[in-house]
Amino acid sequence: MIDLTDGKALAWAVARHFAAKRLCGVAVEFGVRENLRIDVLGMNYWGEILAAEVKVSRADWNGDAKVGSYLRFCDWLYLAVPAGLITVSEFREWRKRRDEGIGLMYVPEQGGVEIAVRATRQRISMTNRCDVAFRMASRAGDPSFCPRCGHRATARAGMESAAHA
Repeated sequence: MIDLTDGKALAWAVARHFAAKRLCGVAVEFGVRENLRIDVLGMNYWGEILAAEVKVSRADWNGDAKVGSYLRFCDWLYLAVPAGLITVSEFREWRKRRDEGIGLMYVPEQGGVEIAVRATRQRISMTNRCDVAFRMASRAGDPSFCPRCGHRATARAGMESAAHA
């Protein structure tokens, strides 16, 4: 059972979901800029970036004006909320007002993740994509090795990655 009032618990549930989707790297509390931190970020083998911002209350959801700024750093962005916190119709109305392609994920109390509204793919700049990739690699400890998919750019083997869930 997941404590649906705990943002960290929801973030880890989403991170486990990302890892189950066989993403090469998954990070929780990932800083993309000095004052901008994404709750959960995953990257696949092709360098596509999937991110989720966790909201545990309606006030948190309504009060966060910076959610749209994360779109510059990911191909797909989702809001991850406890199941039942926001209805799909409320979310679609909110999304229409913002004119952004953010998706919605529900995290039920028993765990797992359900995609309620699919995110629209964003076209991010190569500069931001490379910046996130390099930050993921440095967080992993070895920028040349992915223990999940086995891709290795150099002969360094046996490194375990903190970024992989």
